Amino acid sequence: MISPEFLLELRAKIPDLFSQFKRELPELQALGIGRIFHSTQNEFDYVLTFFVSPGGREKVPDIVVTILSGRSVNLSTASAVTGAMEFSMGNCKYERPAKGGTCIAPRSGGLGTLGGVITNKSGEKHVVSCGHVMGDFDSRTRGRGRYIVQPESGDIFAIVTESVEWLLVGMKSDAAVAKVNNNNDVCHEIAGLGTPTGIGEPVIDMRVWKSGTTTGVTCGLIKSVGMTAEITRKVLRRNGSYEELKYEFHDVFFIEKMSGRGDSGSLILDQESIVRGILFAQSEDKKLEQFSIACTIPNTIDALCLQGWSWSP
Repeated sequence: MISPEFLLELRAKIPDLFSQFKRELPELQALGIGRIFHSTQNEFDYVLTFFVSPGGREKVPDIVVTILSGRSVNLSTASAVTGAMEFSMGNCKYERPAKGGTCIAPRSGGLGTLGGVITNKSGEKHVVSCGHVMGDFDSRTRGRGRYIVQPESGDIFAIVTESVEWLLVGMKSDAAVAKVNNNNDVCHEIAGLGTPTGIGEPVIDMRVWKSGTTTGVTCGLIKSVGMTAEITRKVLRRNGSYEELKYEFHDVFFIEKMSGRGDSGSLILDQESIVRGILFAQSEDKKLEQFSIACTIPNTIDALCLQGWSWSP
């Protein structure tokens, strides 16, 4: 059993545990903290949750022994079989002023969701979405200076000012911000959900909502936090073939499947409209357990240096 006082310490150790078990369990796709209910004891217990591809479940250990606060601790485990986890892209619509949950894209191509609007200390509005939607995986500039449009209109209404640095191992956020040309072109409201009231960390079993380009307003329960997960990106090469690149993300969280392709960039809100994360990926195999995957908002703020910016008017 994991005591609540050990949760933060364990969360910090997940990337190392993931690397350790990945060598022994190649089917491992993600590892983090989950929670199960013991009906006989009428209580919840925190567990170490393994997300594995088919064939890996029987290899998951029942107990993991690790050191927390200088003591040897036995961690119970749980497991889920899931398919490959990929970045999402999808459909579109046009709106002015643009709200969170509507479609945006770089003028050069691609598609995703305008997560929300954030205002800097000078009163300049910026739109927030995923780095893989507005930024650039392969450029040294990471997409800074890219023109952002709503594809059905084609008008340039924002320019990317910052995007995350892409690393094969150790990323904690997939996000970018773009300064709008005219503050009147956007608003802080998120379509179908209202205006954010604050920010906070994700919590296991919390019910959350998102508004996305493809699937609109949906909700689900947060299933696991502190996850280290491999996310696959498919790259089209000049010869017409696809290459799969894997990015190891740290400290992300899993939600019951509530997204589709094109919803990347959607903000994750709780029932009090507090922003808990930004959706960026999902498991794709419909025959297996499916999840939506999000970065935490505190990690996103740190990655993009957005401290002190406002998520509401």
